[in-house]
Amino acid sequence: MTTIILIMSVGIGALLLILFGFVAYLSFKRIQQNREEEKVAHYMETYAKDWEDFLINGSNDGQFLVPKTKVAHRAVEKLLLTYKQNIYSENTEDAIYLFADKHLQDRYRKLLYSSKWSERVNTLYRIMDFRMESLLPDIRALLVSERALSRVEIVQMYKLLAFFEQEDVIGLMNDPEVPLHEHDIHGIIYVMNEELVQKCIQAKTDLTRPFTLALLDMVGQRRNTDYLFFLESYLESTDLEIRIRALKALYTIGFIYNKQIIIDSANSDHWEERLMAAKLIRIAGDDTFLPILRKLMEDTSWHVRREAAVTISKQQGGRDILEGIISSSKDPFAVDMATEMVERGSAS
Repeated sequence: MTTIILIMSVGIGALLLILFGFVAYLSFKRIQQNREEEKVAHYMETYAKDWEDFLINGSNDGQFLVPKTKVAHRAVEKLLLTYKQNIYSENTEDAIYLFADKHLQDRYRKLLYSSKWSERVNTLYRIMDFRMESLLPDIRALLVSERALSRVEIVQMYKLLAFFEQEDVIGLMNDPEVPLHEHDIHGIIYVMNEELVQKCIQAKTDLTRPFTLALLDMVGQRRNTDYLFFLESYLESTDLEIRIRALKALYTIGFIYNKQIIIDSANSDHWEERLMAAKLIRIAGDDTFLPILRKLMEDTSWHVRREAAVTISKQQGGRDILEGIISSSKDPFAVDMATEMVERGSAS
């Protein structure tokens, strides 16, 4: 018994010692971090006027502002980001990009190979912030290297390739080193220019399903009517989700000229497509769809009935139409939905 108590006492003592050491380490790191932050703040305050003269007034060449230490690098990076985010001036932006490309390039190149994941990822973000196209060869070298890259790093590298209009990013996204989530692809397409999006559209038959779904979403968000034919081409797909995404994108663009799409969707076996038909009628601006809306008010899906009621309520004389449904419809679900919409007072 005495031996057990002794072993337990030693164990507890060892745990307390480890805990104390861990707390001491954290405290030391916090003090070290605070001191570095103070030095960064001091640097920024000391050279604030010189940076203003360089970036805004252009009254010095910035040569003496080139950072030589880690603290100076951090302070300069912080200063440049602050100016970039708060002062919109083409001259200031150009000065920031030129300075970063000339004087931060070597440091960022080293950090891309850092053993610390956070430093590598932050560097990738800074390369985007400062538009340092000169580091693209290093990005490509990393992508084909045997170095283990996290999904976050790969996605950010693809974003950089897309941002700098590199066409091969489409092939890389379609056959990535690690599986890309749909929201990853959203983020990459988001930074593409129109020309690169067009390249994606041209390659549509070769795209993976997640790529296709993300492309449909992003094309809709661009609200460009030039994409209408592209979106309509997916309405014959055997994949329900793809058809729904195409319909949603059409609705987001806010324009529809092929009214047959509404008729076909309203007659779909799938409530999601019938719901989209009710939404599309809202942007079609055509009273001839009222019979379809009346039919959708009697739909088996509550979501479809509600969407049809919302669309009716937004039409000229919508309240009268809803009251007509209340007084004449033999469908109790349609009557309930029309009553709810009238009582909410959202009908005109």
